[in-house]
Amino acid sequence: MTELHVLIPDEVADRLTKAAAARGATTEEVAADFLTSFVDARRRLSFAGTLHSGRGDLSERVEDVLREDPAS
Repeated sequence: MTELHVLIPDEVADRLTKAAAARGATTEEVAADFLTSFVDARRRLSFAGTLHSGRGDLSERVEDVLREDPAS
């Protein structure tokens, strides 16, 4: 496993702490889960904008789509 140190805004750190407490997990576990989900979502959606969706702006909105909650 690789250790990663990042600087995040205090507000994000506070939200991370609250999310960890709600899950009964450490902030490190929640951050690792989020990063894993984010990277996996990008891999799953790497085809975004290549198929016909009926919407003309999908390829321009790839980043918006990737930011959406993968569970929704």
